[in-house]
Amino acid sequence: MVSSALSAKIGLVLFCVWTGVCLLACSPRLTLAPTPMPQPTQPARPMVQPTLPPPTALAGRPQAQPTQPVAQPTLPPPTAPAGRLQAQPTQPVVQPTLPPPTAPAGQPQPPLQPAAPQRPAPAAIKLAGIWESQMTTGFGTMYSQMILHPNKSYSYQVILGDLMTWETGTYEPGEGFIHFSVLNYEPKVYKGTTMSRPTSWTVFYTVVDENTMIWEDRVLGTQWTVYRRR
Repeated sequence: MVSSALSAKIGLVLFCVWTGVCLLACSPRLTLAPTPMPQPTQPARPMVQPTLPPPTALAGRPQAQPTQPVAQPTLPPPTAPAGRLQAQPTQPVVQPTLPPPTAPAGQPQPPLQPAAPQRPAPAAIKLAGIWESQMTTGFGTMYSQMILHPNKSYSYQVILGDLMTWETGTYEPGEGFIHFSVLNYEPKVYKGTTMSRPTSWTVFYTVVDENTMIWEDRVLGTQWTVYRRR
């Protein structure tokens, strides 16, 4: 009986030990982290990069020289191969001057056309001479004759119907105009009416050719053409 009880106690103890082992094996293990020791704080120092010396060539090898611009050689102008002529610079072609065409032998040549007369300038025209004109008015055709003498005296005659007038005096030519100064005139009475004349008057002229001029009285607003008689 004693041995049975002892065996039962031993078995119970072994069961408890086995059960405890199993429980320890199945439960998680707690790991205690060691507490870090405080480190003393050091001031930060800048990182200094070491200065490296320039690389040197290995013994027995030449060092690299600095790059310099390469000068382009000046090439001479191309020359033509032997046996070929070189091209000459192009020059303008001069057209030959041809003589005027002539008529075939035995045929008469056409006469040459005279050159057109040039209109002289107002200062170049010869004013001295006899100048005549006629123009149509509301009272009929009026005829006039102006005689300009070389000594700058003049006589002027006008005929209109049964009325005939004349005057004398001196004239002074200018650049495109003639100024007349009246010294005497007739008639002084016409059909019982006293006739009066201005003491001077002016005409402006435009040269058509050496024998033709256009006269203009800008006070009366009239214009007429005069022709040289001689």
